[in-house]
Amino acid sequence: MEIRQIQYMLAIAEEGNISHAAEKLFITQSALNHQLLNLERELGVSLFDRIGRGVRPTAAGKIYLENARKMLDIRNETYKILADFSEVRRGEISIAFSRDWGSRIFSMVYPRFHALYPGFTFRTHEVHTSQIDQLLEKREISLGFAGFRKEPNPLFEYHKIYPVHLILAVPISHPLAKVAGEDSWKRRPVLDLDTLQQIEYLVMPSKGTFLRKLCDELFTSVSYQPNILFESANTRTLANMVINQVAPAVLPESFIEEYDKTACFSLGNAFSGYQSITSLKDSYLSKAERAFIDIYNEVYDEYVVNAAH
Repeated sequence: MEIRQIQYMLAIAEEGNISHAAEKLFITQSALNHQLLNLERELGVSLFDRIGRGVRPTAAGKIYLENARKMLDIRNETYKILADFSEVRRGEISIAFSRDWGSRIFSMVYPRFHALYPGFTFRTHEVHTSQIDQLLEKREISLGFAGFRKEPNPLFEYHKIYPVHLILAVPISHPLAKVAGEDSWKRRPVLDLDTLQQIEYLVMPSKGTFLRKLCDELFTSVSYQPNILFESANTRTLANMVINQVAPAVLPESFIEEYDKTACFSLGNAFSGYQSITSLKDSYLSKAERAFIDIYNEVYDEYVVNAAH
């Protein structure tokens, strides 16, 4: 099987539609359909059933796709190993991160990495945290900026784990700001969770985000049902809503910087998450990928952990 042919079939399976797969591959629909028909003729089996405007793998197609992915994985890892042997300092790193914090930390890591490995490019995916796990398991990426609540995924290797402490940030004009007192961003007084009942409106992270999962767990624990004024998948947007005196929000502590416009409460260690850069346990990481991990940990220490104290 040709690598290009494998990539074509995997794209069809992922998109569930030949037209959409063709757009993703930057080829015409007729050319991709021709490739599929030729392969099915060569193998003597149908790989996809046509259902309406979409397609679905047949039993034979599932076998082909499963083994095609394995072949592509072996090829990619072999190339990375050989590149390390030859000291070639060019290539591509596939990585996924969230649209807010992940993109922020990536923009800090990239300049340092690029200075060491200018010949490397990145194939990036900006997605929800739950999707990062899926991309890693499917080997569509080699590295991910993953967040998790309690137990880490046993399939992943976590390259140093950092706690993500949550705070309740309230506009300085909000009545609770007086309860927090002066310099609350520095002292972070612990919030009596029953006090949440006094908050009329909140801005909330969108459903499906890691932060929303933490918020829902917190509110359920004290039987609090917030009136949601606004939702966003971007944590920076939520922080700006607090800073601009719109409504309180539960945020990772590193997102509040304009202390004169906000008051902050700690929610206690019971409502923390964890953050790490991750890879599949059985995957080969190139020297460049390991260098990226080291720089990520350096940057996280400098800009996040130290800033929090």
